[in-house]
Amino acid sequence: ILALTLIVAAALTLASCKKDEKITADTSAQTYPVQTEEIIKPEELTDKALVRGTINDYVYHNEFSGLTFNFSDLWDVSDDESLASSSGCKAEDMAQDKFATTIASCEKTYDFSAYNELLDIEVNAYFENMLSFSDKILTEDEYAELFMSRLPSGENAATSISENTTVMLGGNEYHKVVCAVSIMGMVSNQAHYFRTVDGVVCGISMVFSSVDVLPQVEEMFS
Repeated sequence: ILALTLIVAAALTLASCKKDEKITADTSAQTYPVQTEEIIKPEELTDKALVRGTINDYVYHNEFSGLTFNFSDLWDVSDDESLASSSGCKAEDMAQDKFATTIASCEKTYDFSAYNELLDIEVNAYFENMLSFSDKILTEDEYAELFMSRLPSGENAATSISENTTVMLGGNEYHKVVCAVSIMGMVSNQAHYFRTVDGVVCGISMVFSSVDVLPQVEEMFS
């Protein structure tokens, strides 16, 4: 009952955030049990530098994930305060010199979020510390199974998965899950893309009204 109450509260909060802050964390994001006994050090996750992405001339790029998203002035980009709020940290924790530690200590850390009102779609790029919810490094397929098992389900919540496959985004292969999440009659259409790099999940989540816009937005990645 408590878990369901928290899910409903989160869903209502996300619905209001989409209008006010143009950022909506996916409903599956906060369902993993987080290990709190010890903060995992960045160097224990990866040998590569965990860095913030950059935005120049409507191009978002992150060196660690190798992800590039080409957008336009039609997209409303979230600021660090909104990203920090969705990540469960403070705005100052999004600074470049603290970003690796933030990823290591948080379950999911958002690096970029943008909303297009015309297409009615939100795109989020994030990093997830795999060791915060698993005692081992998972493959993409293992992570996908865990991810789907954690999607909302129950008496007043249901998830319908319409696509579970792999796609190429910007020269990298991502596992793709498209689903419709219903909580207390409120439906959220979502697409999730993820790949793993040295114990870190490089993820993309999209919240949209029509699945027809997904191919168009996928082409914006290079």
